[in-house]
Amino acid sequence: MKKNYLLIGCLVFPILAVIAFFIGLNRPVRNVAYSKPVKSDSWLQISPTGIIEDYNEVNRSFMANTTSVQDICTKINDAAFDKNIKGIMLQPSFIQIRTAGINEIGEAIKAFKQTGKPVIAHLEMQSQQDYMLAVLADTIAMEPSSAAGMFFEGVQANISFYKNLLDKLGLKINVIKSGEYKGAGETYSQTSLSPETYGNLKEVLSDRYELIISYIADHRNLSTDQVRAVFENRDEYLLSADYALQSGLIDKVIGKDEFLKQYGITKKQLLPVTSYSPATKAPAGKDKIAVCYLQGGISQKVMSYMPEGINADKVQGIIDQINQDSKVKAVVLRVNSPGGSALESEIIYRKLEELKSRVPIVVSMSGVAASGGYYISAPSDYIVADPFTVTGSIGVVQLLPDASGLSKKVGITNQTIAFGKYAGSMNLMNTPSQELVASLQRNSANIYKEFKQRVVKYRKIDIDSLEALAGGRVWSAQDALDNRLIDQVGTLSDAIMKAAELAKLTSYQTVVLPQKRQYWELLFEQLNNSQMAKSEMSLETISDLIVSQVRNIFKPYSVLCLMPFELE
Repeated sequence: MKKNYLLIGCLVFPILAVIAFFIGLNRPVRNVAYSKPVKSDSWLQISPTGIIEDYNEVNRSFMANTTSVQDICTKINDAAFDKNIKGIMLQPSFIQIRTAGINEIGEAIKAFKQTGKPVIAHLEMQSQQDYMLAVLADTIAMEPSSAAGMFFEGVQANISFYKNLLDKLGLKINVIKSGEYKGAGETYSQTSLSPETYGNLKEVLSDRYELIISYIADHRNLSTDQVRAVFENRDEYLLSADYALQSGLIDKVIGKDEFLKQYGITKKQLLPVTSYSPATKAPAGKDKIAVCYLQGGISQKVMSYMPEGINADKVQGIIDQINQDSKVKAVVLRVNSPGGSALESEIIYRKLEELKSRVPIVVSMSGVAASGGYYISAPSDYIVADPFTVTGSIGVVQLLPDASGLSKKVGITNQTIAFGKYAGSMNLMNTPSQELVASLQRNSANIYKEFKQRVVKYRKIDIDSLEALAGGRVWSAQDALDNRLIDQVGTLSDAIMKAAELAKLTSYQTVVLPQKRQYWELLFEQLNNSQMAKSEMSLETISDLIVSQVRNIFKPYSVLCLMPFELE
């Protein structure tokens, strides 16, 4: 069996590597293989679907429909100066995107419309997020069919609790935290949220609900009461075209082909945004502002091979590129992270602190910049948060699993021979001692204290005032501004302008980091780290497999600065 695994690995991996190499070789970063000549009177068709990240760090040019917020905004900005682009046609379909991302695309569309070019949208079966993108159009039309419609659900956070399941398996999760609102472990140790966590999340979700209502009302020239009635008083779950028209959410009920005819648009004139490569670009200055995307969870490199994650090595690589380019006069960090490893957050903090001594740093918070995401944002000159940002969560949590009950259930006995007070303390088969838990709690308190000191240093908030803002609480952007955790509620463009102001730049261009990597590069890296290629595989018993999964999920050696819940 072992020889078979090795033989398969030896045969399959080289073949995959060669295929990936030629894919990468023939698919350069700018999607040249999919670019089409821009004919006169073309309309830029923006029809995103699926997951839309802030920035794709790995080039996905061979996936024709894959794009990102950064890609879309860049193309829209270029199209504004392209004489061959007559207008924009929006047709999103069940996009999975943070509302902050919609805001960024919205800013680009607003700038595009200032050139006098029209933006239109046509809807068929759309989600709430789709509509929030379409609402930026001058005219919104919708398919007349009874099968068409929109899903308007409002805002929610659905939280699953695993304590009862873990009890049945004989597993217990000891939650060691600093901050009464730090609820990251409650899903494993409780059957419902604590009153503190529940109240905090309810307040943030309420703020987001009101923001969405105001966003739609402002773009459609409706009152907030009219929009609220759509969410709260309509009879039908699926919002029909006729109801949308009567409610003022759309302008026309008409099929797509007829709608295009009204604008004199043929299908040949529609140019997909993923295929668009402009001949002319927006004017740019010689000096540069580096826009650096830090997105995903924060973890040590040895623990994560995801390209979109954040670790100190990646941040150092970005800093090295900045240092090598003397034309970079300021840095904007686009942070979109719920946090993660406390140690890695501290290491990144120091690296950014050192970078700040050489160039101004402005943070632009995307959908979430909480816990470790806020930690790495602190050593900046200025923080701008999107109106839909969730931030804060200044606190620390550690999850310590106890599998002693599981071992009894599956008939495993455990005997430890140890020398040293804490020898064998992290053995999952042993119930953690009170001394161990107390020691980890003290360690957690020290890390929490250090976290607060970092914030106090750069946010100019005294420790007593910060104590009332920390404790693991999460904040909406406006509340964070009111409490001086950030400096401004605004967009990425606002952050870039602030960076230019701090660097005293009147003419500049932006460069995006980290530079995109090809799929074949990532594949080779993963192959290099593949344990299958390096060592023989062995079969594990079911109980061993469960324990190994528990160890991997809860990482008993890791102290986390992590926001617990997804609020989009």
